Amino acid sequence: MIAVLTFVSAPFRNLLVRAWNAALGALGIGVKKLETPEVMAQRIIDQLNAQKPVYNRKVQEASTLVEKLRLQIEKQSAQSAELDRSVTAILSDSDPLNDVMAESLLNQKKTVDASTAMTKEQLTISEQTLVSIKEERARFFGEREEMLAKIQAGLTKSKSAEIQKQIAELKGGFQVGDLKDNMDRFEDAVNDKVADAKGTVDSVESNPDEILKKAKDSLKNAEVQDEIAKRKAAIEAAKKAKSPTGGSVASLGLLPLASLAGVAALGWLALGGVVGFVVFAVAGYFTLDRPGNKRDLNSIVFGTIGIGALGAVIGAIASVLLFV
Repeated sequence: MIAVLTFVSAPFRNLLVRAWNAALGALGIGVKKLETPEVMAQRIIDQLNAQKPVYNRKVQEASTLVEKLRLQIEKQSAQSAELDRSVTAILSDSDPLNDVMAESLLNQKKTVDASTAMTKEQLTISEQTLVSIKEERARFFGEREEMLAKIQAGLTKSKSAEIQKQIAELKGGFQVGDLKDNMDRFEDAVNDKVADAKGTVDSVESNPDEILKKAKDSLKNAEVQDEIAKRKAAIEAAKKAKSPTGGSVASLGLLPLASLAGVAALGWLALGGVVGFVVFAVAGYFTLDRPGNKRDLNSIVFGTIGIGALGAVIGAIASVLLFV
């Protein structure tokens, strides 16, 4: 009984209320921490995207209604015109029974015309509604783009603030002494590596075996170079031994002069033949042109040939003497 009275007492009820409020407060703090700017921005974007098909569907429905009303008016206008033509055709006949039929058709035409007038009024209202819905959709899309721009700017500002906060926290937790100690240890480690490498290199290079090996390699290279020089000198001496001493135009340094003499000899050889031909032609002309002249044509021919041959022989002998 006492326990029941304790549970229903005012202090205990107050305690329960405080505990409940504390739980709600903790839950609210947790939810608030979860509601980051990125999460809230994505929620707004999702809501905006969800409204896009709604406006598009409204425009589609209004546009469909307008088109149906236009088709209905077109159909009723054609029906009214057909009834009017039928009444005119019936009344063209003088049969009294046709008046009753014409009256019925006229009543139908009136009904159709009245329906067409009402449809036109509906079409006007529907067209105005369609324009209004399109304007509303355009206004929504404009506001949507503006809100997206604000969201993007807010996210950029939030990210910048977060970076500034991280830098501030980094500065707040920065200890100059610890960093200096770490840098000193880093430099000591680098210096140890450099000193160890230099010591290893000096140990290898100052080793007597390594010095002796380098001296042997240097001597071997010098011997190889001497051998190559000796072989080149022997090859050059062999080439000089094969050519006659003092008898070659090239060995005397007279190669340009020999070439010039050869060209002159060849020119003399060709000139001898040309001179022989010219002499023969002139002599033949005078011999044939003067029948009274008692010169011997055969003597002129053979003499000319002999002169040309003699010039050719002299040129050939001069060429051989100069080139050998």
